[in-house]
Amino acid sequence: MGILLALFFVPSHVADFFSASTQGPHLSTAPPLARDALPVTVYIRAAATRYGVPEKLVTAVIAVESEFNPRAVSRRGATGLMQLMPATAATFGVRDRLDAPQNIDGGVRHLRALMDRFADNLPLVLAAYNAGERPVAVYGGIPPYPETRQFVVRVLHRLGDRRAVEKMLAQSAPQVRRGQGRRPPILITSSHETGALPADPGDAPDRPIRPNVRAASQRVTAAQTGNATGKLTGESKALLPAPPPPGVSSGAVGPEGRVVIQAP
Repeated sequence: MGILLALFFVPSHVADFFSASTQGPHLSTAPPLARDALPVTVYIRAAATRYGVPEKLVTAVIAVESEFNPRAVSRRGATGLMQLMPATAATFGVRDRLDAPQNIDGGVRHLRALMDRFADNLPLVLAAYNAGERPVAVYGGIPPYPETRQFVVRVLHRLGDRRAVEKMLAQSAPQVRRGQGRRPPILITSSHETGALPADPGDAPDRPIRPNVRAASQRVTAAQTGNATGKLTGESKALLPAPPPPGVSSGAVGPEGRVVIQAP
């Protein structure tokens, strides 16, 4: 009888070892979005370096556009981390908008094209990213769409550029001039534009439909995203909506005002 008891007796420290080994590491208790946020910063850094766009700017745009949700989809079909429309994705060679590396690469290329188009004027770049190049050219500044204005303010706020936000809210839009920019204009739809210029500010695009993943964006710290690889230079010039100037064509480009993004 004693022999049988000995055969079935297992020391407690041995039992604890086997129990722990079957459970595996305790990674499942960590929020999945916190683990997924790290690769996103890698993709951001790679694309920002590749195209010479400030890393902080890319991070701020993603935070405002999708809150770091790679599956965010808007009512108008803008998809992914940087909320690319189908036409924008096609222009920049993005085949799968739900694929994070492709989406970020296409979005950063879009930002680069807009920076060249509008001579690094950050408010105009952001307005064109949200509403499209044509409305920015027609209105001679930031279009009077509530969503677009909020988008520009929110991105500038995330960049810590309070002066630019204050100027944007206080000043009127300057007239645009032709011949600016380092590259020929690329007429493409924005992340939200449907291809036609809205006739009324009420026709502005809706915000994306997405789950609440704000915690994920909070976990992308300044230490992960603080090393900007490029700068937007010059003085920030704020822009409030103006009535559509008569005779302004869609080929006009942005003013000379530029914005500095300072590393923390």
